[in-house]
Amino acid sequence: MEHGGSNSRFELVPLAGGGWAVHDRAWGETMHPVAGPEIEPAALYVEELQLPQLWTRVESGRQALAVVWDVGLGAGANALAVLRSAAARRVRLRLWSFDLSLDALAFARAEAGRLRYLAGWESLVDEFLARGAFTGTVGAAGVEWRYVEGDFARWLAVDEPPADAPDAVAFDPYSPSCHPDLWTAEVFRRLYGRLDPSRPCVLTTYSRSNRVRTALLMAGFFVGRGRPVGVKEETTVASNRLELLSRPLDHAWLDRLRKTPPAGSGRHAGDAHRMAALSVWERLRRHPQFAGLRMSPARDQGAGSSGSGRSASF
Repeated sequence: MEHGGSNSRFELVPLAGGGWAVHDRAWGETMHPVAGPEIEPAALYVEELQLPQLWTRVESGRQALAVVWDVGLGAGANALAVLRSAAARRVRLRLWSFDLSLDALAFARAEAGRLRYLAGWESLVDEFLARGAFTGTVGAAGVEWRYVEGDFARWLAVDEPPADAPDAVAFDPYSPSCHPDLWTAEVFRRLYGRLDPSRPCVLTTYSRSNRVRTALLMAGFFVGRGRPVGVKEETTVASNRLELLSRPLDHAWLDRLRKTPPAGSGRHAGDAHRMAALSVWERLRRHPQFAGLRMSPARDQGAGSSGSGRSASF
């Protein structure tokens, strides 16, 4: 598999705390720019994503295998963090990594001497780059790692070929300001529609913006505050199960949203014409996450309630 132009497009930039990160000149974005490509993936896309609990479900036989979607493969730090975590457990893992190209990973592999997260993984990454896939044993785990090339939003709409419903989604594309079309309620709605209602799924992302959290809620997810990473005070975690959120967004967040709606909400929270008739806040208060909140009688008239969490229910 060829990877053209990666050497001129990418560069290593030093991190304030030591180490290096990969910078993409074409998009003007640095991957894991603060905490770095070792700390952030382990904290946000392993621990916050609740992968240890997922491995336990597989080891105990409650499900046959674990399915993880890695949205935004980039330089591979998140995918390798997932593999590193799985390697210590007797699990079957199906890992799908989505991106427009493998160029960032190819660049990172060429710079493995300075990117410590690649240490010991060079031969596996070489095979993945050559074939666009890896199937084999990683530590105690049986792994199928596959690369899916192209625009993730378009792939969700077309689904060629079909994929297993995910148990965990590491949502780490470039930022909403850089790549807004990947952070819309419509994309999250399609993603939510791919979940198996009978199985819990957790999604984590580095963004903490109200715009992104609103889009996730509008899509049907339950949404909460994620753990801090580096200097970022909190991140975002979403799930199809409210009980999987340790800090779900509450009535105080909803009230603040009503007073100061997120900038650009029309673009990022769904169809503008529908929201002209029914505001974002009015729709959100009907979400199962908030439907049980105490409202004033005037506000509560006509409010629906549903426990399903499906986007069509509010």
